[in-house]
Amino acid sequence: MDDNCPDTYNPGQEDSDGDGVGDACEDTNDRDGDGVPDSEDNCPDTANASQTDTDGDGIGDACDPVDDSDPATAYACGTAASAPFKPLQAPDAIATGDTSLLCLNGCVDEPGNVVDSNFLNSATINVPLNLVGTVDLDVVDNGQTYEGPNRLGVAITEPDQLLSLSLLGTITVTTGLNGTEQESFTDLTLADLDLLGQLNDSDAGFLVFDTVEDFNEVTVSVGGIDVLVQLGVIAVCASENAL
Repeated sequence: MDDNCPDTYNPGQEDSDGDGVGDACEDTNDRDGDGVPDSEDNCPDTANASQTDTDGDGIGDACDPVDDSDPATAYACGTAASAPFKPLQAPDAIATGDTSLLCLNGCVDEPGNVVDSNFLNSATINVPLNLVGTVDLDVVDNGQTYEGPNRLGVAITEPDQLLSLSLLGTITVTTGLNGTEQESFTDLTLADLDLLGQLNDSDAGFLVFDTVEDFNEVTVSVGGIDVLVQLGVIAVCASENAL
């Protein structure tokens, strides 16, 4: 039997992702072993060294659940030309949050995931038990002003968690323009996933609402709840032109 880690002791020959490289010697920054770091890989769990992305939606063909041969099914929120809603993306867009390791007053893990081109990862807003105040994830787009009226979508992970724990009432989404607050939304409704088609995945959902004022900043705030909460934010999306 060939050893999938010839230089590392691993009698069990475990290979969780089936890429021929054993778990014991797998590069933890490249889970699928295709030579592309996870932070840059548009299919981090599926080997795709070419990074081919036919419909330009940020998810590689090798793991894309939407048929790339049909442009009409490309994600409504994405980088494809046919997508009516675009993500606020780097390098123009910058996402920030408190990244302190102790996280005593809440923190944000990997805020940059919100503005990268990979729709399979997310930033995580961590809210400790009985926090006084909120934990904020801020996204500023230095290259685009989104004219009102518009439709703003915040793509989140694990929407069932929000519904089961009644967490929607603890989330506030605020728009701003060059440092000045524009509108604040607290009465949020988890939209039907098909409304914007993000990820075509039951593990993702959208908070969607209509804006009136122009904006180039979006803040997602979570707080005011008596349980430990983690909210994953995949992307922030809006129309490039007024609706």
